[in-house]
Amino acid sequence: MIGDKFIGRYLAADYIFLACLAVFPIFFLTLEGWMSRIFFLTCGVALYIIVKEKIKGVSLIPDHVDRRWMYLVMAALASAPIAILLGQLFRRSFAWPYYDAPVRFLFSILIVLVIVHKRINIFKLLEYSIPASVYIAAVSAYFNPGTIWGADRVTTYFADPLTFGSVMLTFAMISLLSINMFQSDALWLKLYKAAGFATGVCFSVISGSGTGWLSLPIVLLIWLFVRMRERKKTFIAAGISVVLLLPILMYHFAPPVRDKVDVSFNSLLQYKWNEVNDDNSLSMRISFWRMGVFFFLQNPLGGWGDESYKTLIDSPEISRYASPFTREFVVNTGFHNEFIANVVRSGIWGFLSTTAIFLVPLVFFIRHFLMPYTITRKMALPALAYMICTLVSGMTMDVFNLKYTTAFHAMMISCLCGSMLVSAYFDKKRIPS
Repeated sequence: MIGDKFIGRYLAADYIFLACLAVFPIFFLTLEGWMSRIFFLTCGVALYIIVKEKIKGVSLIPDHVDRRWMYLVMAALASAPIAILLGQLFRRSFAWPYYDAPVRFLFSILIVLVIVHKRINIFKLLEYSIPASVYIAAVSAYFNPGTIWGADRVTTYFADPLTFGSVMLTFAMISLLSINMFQSDALWLKLYKAAGFATGVCFSVISGSGTGWLSLPIVLLIWLFVRMRERKKTFIAAGISVVLLLPILMYHFAPPVRDKVDVSFNSLLQYKWNEVNDDNSLSMRISFWRMGVFFFLQNPLGGWGDESYKTLIDSPEISRYASPFTREFVVNTGFHNEFIANVVRSGIWGFLSTTAIFLVPLVFFIRHFLMPYTITRKMALPALAYMICTLVSGMTMDVFNLKYTTAFHAMMISCLCGSMLVSAYFDKKRIPS
């Protein structure tokens, strides 16, 4: 789980850091304020460890680490506040609150450095804490549900249904893919993880949110591709059949899924490009994307921040296809797309930053997933699943917009990338596969 450097004079700080990594996902969806507090505690302890190590003259980066990828990951994380700064420079309008959420990506670089330096395998922690997060969130949603979203939207008391549904699905995927990650799990542990998968998928469906659902068959097919090397062809054929049949089964036996698919399909067929559209989920999202492109073209270098674009919301170019409700919805809740939201906020710099935050870890995990090393490949699979789920969710919601969600994703990306950067060390130690 940890390297041979996880010893020494500052043992207390090391273990506080490790404890933070172990528990940070557990109450993400159930305790308001939890994620921001645990994030800044982790960053504070990481900074303390880094300063102490530098005073001792110890190099933070082990020799075997691929420094090119490490610097790429750090640059991607740092790009979020840099994009805000560049947008404000071109707009000649400065406001510190814009940095509140993006700066968390910058701070998470401290977490990357300590994980790499201490050679921490975050996957040995997440394989227990992620299923626990699913169970705790499910219990919280059942006994203390959010009521402001309507009786048909299941979530916890403070998380919106889109965030709840997408994160529960992501946690479900990680729970499934962590089975037998390092060795053959005990029966109770397999059941613990498998039940976490089933519970996460179930609560994602009953949340009433379709956010991220497309990632389910994609990740399951990747998982079956891995199993092809380990199982008989008959098992693989049966597994692929199940995955391909899964959307059909969910459509017929899960009313929320069926209703969502029917509405989306009909909305797509009926969408009008030069007339005012109905106020339904898919039509509104298509209009959001068109509005975002329009705002971007008006100020591609500076963007509009979070407020200025509202002066153009009733422009004829927009009102010809977007109803008053759709336009008001954007003003009140945003664009429901991570790329569009940041393009409008910071222009081209927002697009480049968002692309880097998604693409650099995604390519990094794919690269390790294709490596021949057993432990590296198995660790890359849940990391890849997390990135795919987050990217797919980002197409229909702002995944990095809220402070607590930004803190979570900044910590997840930094933890996963940090451990993957030193994954060769764990293969060298020959952990049983």
